[in-house]
Amino acid sequence: DGAIYLARLSDPGRAHLKTSLDRVCEDLVSAWVPANLGRMFANGISAGLFDAVIGPGYLTGVLEPTLGALEARLRVHASRGETRFDAEAASAIRIAAIGFLSPLIVALVHQFALGGDRCRPMDVAAFCREHVEAFVRAYGTVDRRAR
Repeated sequence: DGAIYLARLSDPGRAHLKTSLDRVCEDLVSAWVPANLGRMFANGISAGLFDAVIGPGYLTGVLEPTLGALEARLRVHASRGETRFDAEAASAIRIAAIGFLSPLIVALVHQFALGGDRCRPMDVAAFCREHVEAFVRAYGTVDRRAR
């Protein structure tokens, strides 16, 4: 159910930024094929491009709620001082959410919707680890609990 997924996406619980984003990747990857999340994203993007009805429908029904939930998650991390951006910096949070989600979607579409798993296989788990690490280096602050 979409509402359950969005609620889970928006709430990092007590996890610190890196652990939290590792979970986001794991959840997205685990739902991409078995739960048809990938089909929904890929079909929405392909059908919605340059279509005045389907495009906005996909944005308001799928992509924007996903980004909004990720923004809410990042806002929690910002309010805890775990990010370089402030919890009130809506534009910075939106840019960070788009910057986090976009490479994941491209990688998953590449592997599972376009046949990359057959013609140019990629270790998706390794991609996720490196993506999260790069995001945390770019946007995160030092985890004071690790000292």
